[in-house]
Amino acid sequence: MKGFIILFIACVLMPGTASAQGWERQNSPTGNYLASVVFVDTCHGWAVGDSGTIIHTTDGGGTWVIQNTGTTLFLLAVDFVDVSNGWAAGYDNSGGWRGVVVHTTDGGGSWTTQSMDTTRFLAGVDFVDANTGWAVGSTFSSYSVIMHTSDGGGSWTPQDGGTYPSVYDAEFVDGNNGWVVGGRIRFPGIPPLQLMLRTTDAGSTWTEQIYTADGPLLAVCFVDQDHGWAVGSDYGGGYFSIIIQTTDGGETWIPRNPGSSAELSGVDFVDENHGWAVGSMSPEGATILRTTDGGAAWTTQTVHSSVTSLKDIRFFDANHGWAVGGGGTILRYNPNLSAPDEYSDLQPSSFSLSTFPNPFNPSTTIAYDLPKAGHISLRVFDLLGREVAVLKDGFVEAGTHRVTFDGSGLASGIYFARLDAEGSSQTKKLVLMR
Repeated sequence: MKGFIILFIACVLMPGTASAQGWERQNSPTGNYLASVVFVDTCHGWAVGDSGTIIHTTDGGGTWVIQNTGTTLFLLAVDFVDVSNGWAAGYDNSGGWRGVVVHTTDGGGSWTTQSMDTTRFLAGVDFVDANTGWAVGSTFSSYSVIMHTSDGGGSWTPQDGGTYPSVYDAEFVDGNNGWVVGGRIRFPGIPPLQLMLRTTDAGSTWTEQIYTADGPLLAVCFVDQDHGWAVGSDYGGGYFSIIIQTTDGGETWIPRNPGSSAELSGVDFVDENHGWAVGSMSPEGATILRTTDGGAAWTTQTVHSSVTSLKDIRFFDANHGWAVGGGGTILRYNPNLSAPDEYSDLQPSSFSLSTFPNPFNPSTTIAYDLPKAGHISLRVFDLLGREVAVLKDGFVEAGTHRVTFDGSGLASGIYFARLDAEGSSQTKKLVLMR
């Protein structure tokens, strides 16, 4: 649920650690990849990601704490309807792929697992109240899956979205009207696909609005039944950003020029005019785009190179927003900040390793932060510990660096990227999924 009509609750906002054009980097309690973020007011928020990570703030992001889910699942999406009731969706690949939802009724103090064995992974979750929600993803045959619950996730039932490719996000403006987006990335021998489905009867039937040979749509946002936006990316000949807009509930969609080559994976609007989109791993690094005219024109908000990937963005109102991404990155929007002349305070302060996208097919970008110069080794291994790639072995200057890992010649499965530098080591799991 991306919009909230609730009593405004004030909280004390603590200062961040660095800023650029209204965005300040917040102290994060994790170095794990963060894939999704949600806030129910200006104080209470959650972010989820790799290795079952769920973090929570009660002061607008001034401080974040880790919540124990009791799992090591890769969580790709999170949604809360109030300060108590929330869900996170992802996948579990231990003993076979399956989609999983974890649920809390006490603000994340405790989480219970709701399993759906028919799916390969769940990439999106959206609830309109404490009982009614949807989770979306992909089956083992790479077809879309749309799951619905009317009892808070106690039971889930599949809805027929047709034999379409994977879906990645869902957006409902009420208990009946909703959209799901997805598609398939371009890779050798297989063309890309772009998908948009709509329902007006709580998912009993779904109508195809878009099904074209373009790159996939990764996120969707509506502020009412008429005004909506979706973002994504095509990979043909390099990254190509996609933003589309509708003012009639999706009967017609208008392509917009974002002025960026980032892979756009998150979008959020607070009204018909004011919105933001985030992207990752473009030539210029992580990207935040802003519009004040409903999407007709977009401007880029500076994100320093130390922020290598942003996956999701969420605004409570025009002055309070957050974005999350690789390496545990959390950014908070502060409209009173302006871009400083120097960015030395944004130099990496810790040794970290992150990847995006993950899962991937056939390539992913691996980013690593070095607080000081030195000799590093970045290698990829399979499950048996056999080395399959040497991505870097030599002297590297301090800063944030990126390298592409191409898995075209490898079988689907789990791999591990390991970074060794100056007596420190960090490993990240990679999932090659064809």
